[in-house]
Amino acid sequence: MKERSVLILETDLDLLEKLKQSFSGGGFIVWAETTVREAEKTLLHRRPDGIVVSAVLDEESGLDFCRHIRSDQNWTPLIMLTESDDELDCVLSLELGADDYVMKPVRYKEAVARMKSVLRRGELCCTFTQVETDDGMIIRNGRLLIDLNQHSVFVEEEWVEMTKREFELLLYLMQHPDRSFSRGDLLEAVSDVERDLDERIIDVFISRLRQKIEPNKRNPTYIKTVRGVGYMMRSQEQGRSRATNS
Repeated sequence: MKERSVLILETDLDLLEKLKQSFSGGGFIVWAETTVREAEKTLLHRRPDGIVVSAVLDEESGLDFCRHIRSDQNWTPLIMLTESDDELDCVLSLELGADDYVMKPVRYKEAVARMKSVLRRGELCCTFTQVETDDGMIIRNGRLLIDLNQHSVFVEEEWVEMTKREFELLLYLMQHPDRSFSRGDLLEAVSDVERDLDERIIDVFISRLRQKIEPNKRNPTYIKTVRGVGYMMRSQEQGRSRATNS
């Protein structure tokens, strides 16, 4: 079994040491840094399988670090350590591209388990996209297209930048056209485990998706609001197609 690696960014030295011990004990190679600058240097020379970063750092921000690496198209699975009484940190973490979060005080076995779960889910996703066809696997709805080989979204042939959560949510809706989903259903679809996060975070994700894919943001044609239920992906005239072996 391949030995996995993790980069940990934390300024609290006591917490950092306990995280190092926990992840090492969980079978990970650990690279530990205390500043954003050093963490960014590490990413230039190493390719960790996962990243753990505190949302609040001394004179720096783990949220900004997350935003920066995602803007550089670094989609390494990332878990944010958030303050226990700050739901805003949890929401912002997911909005900025974190794959999961762990609230402080950290339960160390849980942090390791969540990282393994995020990595496992990523591996399953990659396996799913490996379809032996000339063009790979494509899902199309009108002028909206998802290329699973490239893990990319295109609107009218133009590439659209997506966070991992946005991509997962859009993919789920595209795979189930003309079907209504509650916010709870959609939150579960983009999470590996049930969380206490407010289901209204889905409204934030949907709003961001609409900004990126809808020709008319005030009158969406793709992602429709279903009053009293939640949301659905409406099929367009060109329909939905997949590449197949035939």
